[in-house]
Amino acid sequence: MEKIKKLFGNIDLTWKKIIIFAIIAGVYTAIMAIIPIAKDTSFSDLVTTFEVWILF
Repeated sequence: MEKIKKLFGNIDLTWKKIIIFAIIAGVYTAIMAIIPIAKDTSFSDLVTTFEVWILF
């Protein structure tokens, strides 16, 4: 068990931390979709490409 913790950086993930991370990732993605400075860049491709949504 100690080797597994060391392999993954000994990160203590709880459901609360995972849900908070998912919310932050969703907000970041929405911001990248809204701001005009990210238009026609890889940031806007994240929100418009269906394959990326399937990957995540």
